[in-house]
Amino acid sequence: MGLTLGWLPVQLAIALAGLAFGVAEYLILTPQPLIAELTWQQIWLPALIFLVCTGFVEEFIFRGVLQRTAVEVFGWWWGIIYVSLLFAVLHMGFLSWIDVIFVLAVALFFGWVVKKTGSLFGVTLAHGITNSLLYLVVPFFL
Repeated sequence: MGLTLGWLPVQLAIALAGLAFGVAEYLILTPQPLIAELTWQQIWLPALIFLVCTGFVEEFIFRGVLQRTAVEVFGWWWGIIYVSLLFAVLHMGFLSWIDVIFVLAVALFFGWVVKKTGSLFGVTLAHGITNSLLYLVVPFFL
C-alpha cells in the first residue's frame, strides 16, 4: 500500500515538487485565499487539513489502493494511466481543461514515483504542499 518512508532524502526531494506544483496550479486557477491573512495562527490548521485530507487520504486512495489494483489488472503503465485519468477527471469541477491536463500530468508523475519508490510519503507531502500553497500562501503574493 506504500505506507513506508522509503529512502528519506528521495522522499523529501519529491515533496519539494509540491512547491512548483502549487505555484503552477495557482497560475491556472487563481483562487482566492482560504484565510483572511497570512499568519501562522491562520495557516497551521488549514495546512494540516490539506496535508492529511488531500495529501494522505487522496494519495492513499488513488496511489495506494486504486493504483495498486489497477496495475495488477492492466499492467504497469496502463494501471497508472487509468488511475491518473480518473483522478484528473474528478478535478473537472474547477471548469478548467488546462487544470485537468495539469492534474493529469501531476497524477502521472505521482503514480510513477509511487511505483518506483514503493512509498506514498513523498507524494503525500507534495500533494499537501501543493494545495497549501495554492489556497493559503500564493494568493497573497501573486
